[in-house]
Amino acid sequence: MQLQDLPIELLQHIFSFACTDIGTTGRSLSLVSRHVRDVSAAVKLQSVALFGHNQILGFASLLSQNGGHPAHEMDALLCTTRAWWKEAHSAAYGKDAQRLDAEERQRLEERFREQSRLCDEAVRTFCREAADAISVILRRVAPTLEVLFVDVDLDVAEQLEQIRSVALPRLVDLTTGGLFLFPRQQHEEDQVQPNPGPALHAFPSLRHLHVVEEATDSEECSQHLLFKADGLAQFAPNLTCLRLSELRWDSSVVLSAAASLGIELRHHRSYPPYDPESAVPLPESVQRIVMKPMVRPVPVACCDECDEIYIYRDVVNYARRLVCETERVVLLRLKADEERSEPEVVQLGEWLEKARGGMWRWDEESVDTTPPKLEDA
Repeated sequence: MQLQDLPIELLQHIFSFACTDIGTTGRSLSLVSRHVRDVSAAVKLQSVALFGHNQILGFASLLSQNGGHPAHEMDALLCTTRAWWKEAHSAAYGKDAQRLDAEERQRLEERFREQSRLCDEAVRTFCREAADAISVILRRVAPTLEVLFVDVDLDVAEQLEQIRSVALPRLVDLTTGGLFLFPRQQHEEDQVQPNPGPALHAFPSLRHLHVVEEATDSEECSQHLLFKADGLAQFAPNLTCLRLSELRWDSSVVLSAAASLGIELRHHRSYPPYDPESAVPLPESVQRIVMKPMVRPVPVACCDECDEIYIYRDVVNYARRLVCETERVVLLRLKADEERSEPEVVQLGEWLEKARGGMWRWDEESVDTTPPKLEDA
């Protein structure tokens, strides 16, 4: 008996177990034979990972060529634009740069940085393309998508207004950063501030939300907006688990979480400023808030780094105090192997596990049981 002699239903069932990676297996199946390509079409892209501008645009074009409807059901999607700067540079100067030696290429790099106005225009166009493509992809896969990892940088996030109307009725698990949930607003004084309104449609099926802090300073933080009127209560009314990772710059997120739980934590400072009156009650469905700080900053003789260490210390101590007040909050610490791993690698592994039907869980060894410092208690 040959492969083509097996029932199509049986082959599709087998292929559905194989096509749970970043999309490589599904693409490989299309190259085996015309029969295998046709049989696997319904499941070959049930999980897809898109890294960078080119892959995002290419996949959006693929879906558009298919009449706007994928020929397969997609359960899991990973989409990241973090490599945009290198790609933008390549898009602007790639062909010329290939013919230059190292010294000439360095001069070209310097010219690229100096021409700020032209660069800004190119980046805006570049990021608008990415934002439009993400919108197209989400609309096409919306009917079946259950697991979504989306990571966009600041410049793409500013272009995401149109995603507010995208409904994902079956989305159960979302991993993202505050930039995607709360796109920034550019003010006249050229200061970028988080938009208090969420970028997304309400998700009635969302049960697990993982927000990864991506700010480079306290002014860019937006996690605390989750606990305001336009936050979780609006777009995730049935959430059961909220996970906050890589906490570093936003000490107000712990205070805001406490206020949403009806707990007031005495504090001496907060970055960004904490407003207890703006917090709204957490949805009653939320059973756990899991917090995890990033790798502890290394002390150096510089005022900026000192501020970073003070904020980080407040984040950890406020969280430890909150854990003492309620069993609904869990504080995790970094394990030795995680300190040596890039966060993106860990997050990709988690997404792949979810794409295969698994769930993220913490182990008891990761739980931080350190009591809060006496001066902060």
